[in-house]
Amino acid sequence: NPWFLTKNSKTRFARLASHVMENLETLIPACKDTTQQRKLIIGGHSASGGAAWRAIPLLADTDTPTAGYIGLDLFSLEPDSEPKVNIPTLNWGLTTTSCGVTTNNAAKAGYQATDVEAGRVFYQVNNDVDGLGHCDFTDRGCYGPVCAPSNNAGVVRKKVAYSVNKFIQSLYDGDFGKVDYSLSEEEEGESVAIKLFMNEDSVSRRLTRFLRH
Repeated sequence: NPWFLTKNSKTRFARLASHVMENLETLIPACKDTTQQRKLIIGGHSASGGAAWRAIPLLADTDTPTAGYIGLDLFSLEPDSEPKVNIPTLNWGLTTTSCGVTTNNAAKAGYQATDVEAGRVFYQVNNDVDGLGHCDFTDRGCYGPVCAPSNNAGVVRKKVAYSVNKFIQSLYDGDFGKVDYSLSEEEEGESVAIKLFMNEDSVSRRLTRFLRH
């Protein structure tokens, strides 16, 4: 555990990110032969996502500024006072409070706190029926039965993987078109409603209830 890293520490998160970028070829020898421009993407789930968010300005004036952010139901942000960030962000969140994470202080707030022109993406998973979902972004849930994953966890993870791949592509080609981020039609056995918001799209309480995209 370098520097006694904790999931709530923005300063230690920023220090770790800088260390990895500055020593990338030593840590990952395969990177020695790459010629593509390197871009730092940071992020996390829940509280660690919140710490990563607050590390963005700490990295801004370093040799390795943040190029993009990925938040998986990050927590917690203040929707009315959160400073705007001007880098692309990919945010995954929910329609209903889950595991104590209120929707207005999570991914929705990250989307709203991202500059419209920077490239912002928000996928909102409908979890109105069971109130689960916050820990769908982890391997096996967070706290066992106290905060278990939902029945849709496998589907959600697959959709997240698609969006992350597209987000990385967008950081290099600058294309944040909504069509490319639209999710594929549900396959047999899948039953989860996910709403996509991007760029100029606004999110209100009325719009964040059970809508299928």
